[in-house]
Amino acid sequence: MPRKTFDEPACLRFLHHVEDVSFLDPPSVGKSHLAIAFGLKTLEHGHRVYDVTFHDLVANSGLAQPRSSVSVFQNILRQPDLLLHDEVGYLHLEQHDATFLFAVVSERYKKGKSIILSSKESYDGWDEFFQDTILMSARLDRLLRRAITLAVRRDSYLHVCTYAYQRHRTTGGLSYT
Repeated sequence: MPRKTFDEPACLRFLHHVEDVSFLDPPSVGKSHLAIAFGLKTLEHGHRVYDVTFHDLVANSGLAQPRSSVSVFQNILRQPDLLLHDEVGYLHLEQHDATFLFAVVSERYKKGKSIILSSKESYDGWDEFFQDTILMSARLDRLLRRAITLAVRRDSYLHVCTYAYQRHRTTGGLSYT
């Protein structure tokens, strides 16, 4: 993405229009970094942001916690102007986790609060980690109703670095071309 995308106030248009942003691409292409850049720009403009990985979100939704803790955590996720929700799809969800995530997305939708999420899976692949297809469909409905989906079209940084390292070992020189 061009640097001016982040320099212009227009980069917060999604927040003012109450839209969600999804970065859906393979691993190691920079989705998380872009989401964080949008989050930092949002903070610079005086808005509240909460950043949480999918793993941490699921870990804090567990039924082992007292009911009041879940409610407190749900309230924390409801408040900020922007919720950064990273690594969606790296874990398979139990029914109670899917219900919790649906509640978070649904409450933010009702309150007019934006979400930026990143996932290695396209929307079509989400049924693999959401075991409850009805909840998955409902969550997607809330997200897609006002979503901007961005694709990061590039090679994986991991693959590029591995290729450069292998060339260095075989040729004795380092080349990044």
